[in-house]
Amino acid sequence: MAEAGLRERKKAQRRELIMDIARRKFRDEPYGDVTIESLAYEAGISGVTVYNYFGHKAGLLLALVEEGDRKLTRQLIEEQAQLTQDAPNFLGYCADFAQRLRLHATGNLPKPVWREILAASIQSGSEEFGRSYQALDRALTDFLAHWARVCLKAGTLPAGVDPDALADTVFLLQNARFQQFMSDDSLTDAEIDTLMRRDFDQFGRLFA
Repeated sequence: MAEAGLRERKKAQRRELIMDIARRKFRDEPYGDVTIESLAYEAGISGVTVYNYFGHKAGLLLALVEEGDRKLTRQLIEEQAQLTQDAPNFLGYCADFAQRLRLHATGNLPKPVWREILAASIQSGSEEFGRSYQALDRALTDFLAHWARVCLKAGTLPAGVDPDALADTVFLLQNARFQQFMSDDSLTDAEIDTLMRRDFDQFGRLFA
């Protein structure tokens, strides 16, 4: 049993090492120059081992996104109790949330790599990568739905609003701006944030 536990710890450490190297290389080198073989070389392991952990380069990208989302989700969960007390303006908080996602994403991986991730999520469709990426989006959308319920209870959203449908709509809107932001290296976060807040302002007029 102790030997099995040691093997699992070593596997986890090796997996984390590969991801650390990949994250650095994706930041510092053109995406096409980062290969499974180059990652394996720096990690001191075989390319087959990397494939066994992640399947392919897209699988490694997904693992990096999942890791980043887990960290963000933990932070959001810790903040939910305070949010429940404060009952913020829903759309204002959604604009802050959208900016937070962008900054978190680009802090983890650069825009060119995100373009590869977004393309893979579309091309994969109902395959494992696509389903897993959609599940990450679903988890983030659930936070918006929770906040919508808080605001409904506080009376800062009109009675009768469906919190799940509203969260889906708002997340799709911010996701469109997220893709626009990632597709253009010259577009700054401040510029996309201005557009996003304008979108939410117009959307909010429907509730006025």
